[in-house]
This record gives sequence, C-alpha cells and structure tokens, in this order.
Amino acid sequence: MIWKFDEIVKILRILAKSNYYQLIYSQEKNIGLRLFQNDTDLTKIQSEFLRQLQFYSVLYLDYALGEINEKVFENDVYEDAYMYYKRKKSKEEDEKEDIKEKNKKSKKVSWVFARPNRKK
Repeated sequence: MIWKFDEIVKILRILAKSNYYQLIYSQEKNIGLRLFQNDTDLTKIQSEFLRQLQFYSVLYLDYALGEINEKVFENDVYEDAYMYYKRKKSKEEDEKEDIKEKNKKSKKVSWVFARPNRKK
C-alpha cells in the first residue's frame, strides 16, 4: 500500500493532538526525552510531525489562557482558521509597532539634526 503525503499528515495531526505526544513534546527539553532516535537529518514526515506538535502546543496554550474555547478543537478547519487569524493579527501588530518605531526615530533624527536659526 502506497500512502499519499496528505493521508500521512492527517494521521500526524491526530497523533500530535493527543495528550500523550503533547506531554512528550512539552517535556522533551525539560527531562531529555527524545521523540526520534535521529536528532539530525530529519525526514519529511518527522519534520511535519514536529510542525504539527508545535501547532497544537500553541492551540492548547491559547486554550489554557482562555483566548479560545473548546469549540475550536471540534474541526480541523476551525483550528486552521484560528491560527491563520492569530498569525494575521500578530503581523498587523508588528507592522503597527514598526510604524511607531519609525515615527519615534524620525522625530528624534529631525530634532537632532535641525539647523539652528541663523542671525542675519
């Protein structure tokens, strides 16, 4: 039987969403658990599994912080939509911060390099 990558990703999502793998993922660095025998040169499937683990780790954290409710976990589409919204919102906030920083810098620069009034 030949598996398509999309089918594999569906299975990886289910595994990554499970409490078992989320626990291992969260404790991996704290107590030295290893998800894979090989630490380098990960396969495409291993990389995808790590990406899914991170995805659900963020979702569960936002749930614990009360930013989302359990309805988000009812459907993959809801999960993806929330993460898309969160990424877009974060990008907009970063752009606003960049504009504020540019305005602060431009005000400082114009004041510092302003020409003194010359007497005629």
